[in-house]
Amino acid sequence: MLISIILYTASFIFFIILNIFTFSPKTVDLYFRSAWVLQNSLLQFLENLITVQCIAIIFTFSVFFPAPASTAAGYPTKLFNQFVTIVISITLVLAAVFFVGNEIFGSMLRTRLNSYVFLTRTTRAYLEEADKAAAAGKFLYAG
Repeated sequence: MLISIILYTASFIFFIILNIFTFSPKTVDLYFRSAWVLQNSLLQFLENLITVQCIAIIFTFSVFFPAPASTAAGYPTKLFNQFVTIVISITLVLAAVFFVGNEIFGSMLRTRLNSYVFLTRTTRAYLEEADKAAAAGKFLYAG
């Protein structure tokens, strides 16, 4: 569980850093920068959560799999089967939780990200119209 939490944190920080560097003020206004970075990072984190969890399980399995304490015939196989059954059960439950979370929160985050782009385009269009009206001397329409 600790390894999963560490990998979740590291992957979320990675997505935040990635989105800080890939943010484009041409698409989204600087006013929305921190919200866009945070929400896009959260969306990418949700979309990649199953992969991160699988990496955590594989790492845990490869590093912390208990060594057989007995040389009795069949003991390592029994231990391996118990461990794999637990891992598969946890993976299936977490995959279902991640899927539901992605469907619920993913659509909300996509809607917010699209609204930032829409508001940026609308604001820039209004400012452009105001500049044209001011240049034409129609100050009533420019305000």
